[in-house]
Amino acid sequence: MTLDELYDISYWKSRRQSKRVRDNNTEKTVNRVTKAAFTSDNDWDKLKKLMELDGISYARASAILHLYDAGCYPIIDVYAVWSVDKNDTVKNSYTKKFWCAYVPFCRELANRNKVDMRTVDRALMHYGYIHSDIEDDESSG
Repeated sequence: MTLDELYDISYWKSRRQSKRVRDNNTEKTVNRVTKAAFTSDNDWDKLKKLMELDGISYARASAILHLYDAGCYPIIDVYAVWSVDKNDTVKNSYTKKFWCAYVPFCRELANRNKVDMRTVDRALMHYGYIHSDIEDDESSG
């Protein structure tokens, strides 16, 4: 992955602090970190490795995995998380335990319904957007 690609995904996921991603990471670092993340066999290690990059949060790391990794990864989004567990929408509750439960849950949901992960993501996000009372400023990540 290139620095420009990293910036583009960061901007797409959340415009806030996207400039920081471009300004505080080097091309060499982005290549090294993303290569290590994409070659890992462990879902948590992939996410954790990507978060070593400056400006890459849980939400942005999940978007990178969703778009660039051969695995099947959901995008962390407060609306989608609300759809799965209405009591767990606080961003600082995103932990290893959360990620290691959320990924297989979403994979099973995709498999059971014979759809791809993007379809699952869109459905969960849309449902949460329509039915939750989450403020817009809480939704970017």
